[in-house]
Amino acid sequence: PEKLCAFRVQNDSMLDEHICEGDIVLVEKRTFARDGDIVVSVINNDRVVLKRIFRDGANVELRPSNANYETIKIPADKIQVKGIYRGLIRPLL
Repeated sequence: PEKLCAFRVQNDSMLDEHICEGDIVLVEKRTFARDGDIVVSVINNDRVVLKRIFRDGANVELRPSNANYETIKIPADKIQVKGIYRGLIRPLL
């Protein structure tokens, strides 16, 4: 339990992974990730995103799983990985 936290999803950028706006994602607290992992990360110390991570030299790509959203390309030193996606809770409406 001390290694898990939960975040409410704010948009549908990961819709193709069946992660919808309003869902609660369970995240394993970690500061590192492998290419292709779904991560919660902080960009420029002010924006939290849930995306797939891929390294590209000195840069990082954060890719959505919804064609309506664009890939975020950013220098690796401008991003902090906070955790890895491990599960989902979908609240009843």
